[in-house]
Amino acid sequence: MKLQCRCGHSLEVTESQVEALLSQSQPLNCPQCGTSNTIIIQRDAPGVAGLIIGVLALLCTMLGLIICGISLFAAFPLSLIGATCSFCGRDNRRVAGLTLNLLSLFVSVFYLAILFALGMEISTVHPGD
Repeated sequence: MKLQCRCGHSLEVTESQVEALLSQSQPLNCPQCGTSNTIIIQRDAPGVAGLIIGVLALLCTMLGLIICGISLFAAFPLSLIGATCSFCGRDNRRVAGLTLNLLSLFVSVFYLAILFALGMEISTVHPGD
């Protein structure tokens, strides 16, 4: 895991050193400046992107369920993209993103299958009607 000191120097540390640092039982000094002011860097861009896309997919799914609209077609690819991003995430963001995206995917596919099986048309709003 990488740690970064406030002076800008980055350090490679083991998990046991990080656990000791978090429990404050053992300070970790920077070899460059000698202080113990370290910041743990954990970046999880795919997990965050998966959650944001999952929220958009769930919003499209809910709008499609309420108005039988074309937004159900937007929810399907958004859910797939969000699930892929969430799968590359870490820890709790992975679980939350996958749950959100797979729920949206399941509901949108199920509802679209029902609409097509019953032969219903997807309603669209035309300007001037």
